Amino acid sequence: MGQWWLIDDFAFDRKGLTLADAERAELLGWLEESLAVCADLSDRQRFDPHQALQAADRIARWGAKERKPEQGVAALKKAGMAFETFAKQSNAMTATAWLEDLSVRYRQSNLAEDASRVDAAIIERSEEARQSLKLASAEINVSAEEMERWLDALTAGSARLAAARIAVHLMSKPEDMRKQVEENAANAPIHANISIAIMDDNGFTAATIGSVKDDMPGRIVNMAANYIGASSPWLHQALQRLKARWQVDADGLLAFLSQSPLFPESSLGLLKAGVEAWFAGDFVKATHVLVPQVEAGLREMLRAFGESPMKHNPREGGFESIGMGALLMNEVFKAKADPKFRLHMRALYTSPKGINLRNKVAHGLASSDGFGLSMANWVIHSLLAIRTFGHLED
Repeated sequence: MGQWWLIDDFAFDRKGLTLADAERAELLGWLEESLAVCADLSDRQRFDPHQALQAADRIARWGAKERKPEQGVAALKKAGMAFETFAKQSNAMTATAWLEDLSVRYRQSNLAEDASRVDAAIIERSEEARQSLKLASAEINVSAEEMERWLDALTAGSARLAAARIAVHLMSKPEDMRKQVEENAANAPIHANISIAIMDDNGFTAATIGSVKDDMPGRIVNMAANYIGASSPWLHQALQRLKARWQVDADGLLAFLSQSPLFPESSLGLLKAGVEAWFAGDFVKATHVLVPQVEAGLREMLRAFGESPMKHNPREGGFESIGMGALLMNEVFKAKADPKFRLHMRALYTSPKGINLRNKVAHGLASSDGFGLSMANWVIHSLLAIRTFGHLED
């Protein structure tokens, strides 16, 4: 069984070798026999869905060569069914990894119905997969005196200065994140050399972060996202102190934002609704109303940098605004925006290797549990950051 593929490697597309029709048929028969044996779940000794899929791939390339693509499709369906059956008997994490690969293969072969069935199986087992994940935590002790000194320094001077300091200091610098990734790699070399899969709420892999060597930018974005999560208690305390020390209410925060041309008068109605929802504790509403206003503010920043946030849509015969992901990757924005501001925004809003909040809001990809106090605080922080970084000189 371990050698069945050797004759196929020898015969396929070998220079100078011509097979007769009968010889090709015999070789294809061997491959189909290997597929049948490896896909037979009743034969526990020889059942191997991985080898069944390899046999199906070899049948498919012969079919393509002979202009008979239906042979490959039939073989893939047979091998795929072996995988689907075996996945039902495996743990959820293993099953999801297999089924995702199978879903891609079905799509590549235009087997929409089969892909839909596999996707449904992944969603069905998503909760089981989440439950199998282990929580890792570390305790950080900060004395009341230390916290008080930090809050006092952060919010000193005026409400305007306090808001600006909160915006600036609760962000991570790219060079700091790189250093942290490198330190972690030195302390945990195995973790540094394996990929990290980010799973969404439906059980699918949203992104794969490569090793430190192969995907340092992805590691940095993910580290920045982790920093955002770890910094949430500090941000909450800072915003609470800002409100208490300077008697900042919804009108005061809105006045601070509206002083900037990055938040034009046309956007103030929605800004007011979102800010008032945050002060009232309606964090789901605040997040959903204000995330698009963050995107609008970033578009105004790009305009201020001298670049238009519009693009031509030839299909519809008009123009449209570029999305937040494209905006943050715009070359002018990359050149003129503060590096830590851009990293923070990518890690929080647009990168699937980070939190990806913008897409979760825009496409309904998260439950209400994901839009609580912590996330709403970060959206408010983003508005302060746009107001602050949008007017900072070098």
